Amino acid sequence: MRSSEQSSRFVQELVLYAASAALSCLVLFAGLRHLGPNRAASQKAQQQKKEIAKRLGRPLVSTTPYEVRPSLLSSSPAPIHTRHPI
Repeated sequence: MRSSEQSSRFVQELVLYAASAALSCLVLFAGLRHLGPNRAASQKAQQQKKEIAKRLGRPLVSTTPYEVRPSLLSSSPAPIHTRHPI
């Protein structure tokens, strides 16, 4: 009887700790995102990108600084070689 009580109590505490950790992570991520020092600047930049895309009549393409859009590659004057000469 005691071992079943101990195991059920252990499982109950384990579930409680897991729920507490999940809630803590959620609050931490939401708080950091909301209170980030560059939040206002990021929102302003995103709004400006949307306005420019609307004025140019182009869709707003979300890329990172390391991504290159294929349309930018096709307008290059020199061909792009991907294989090294042997």
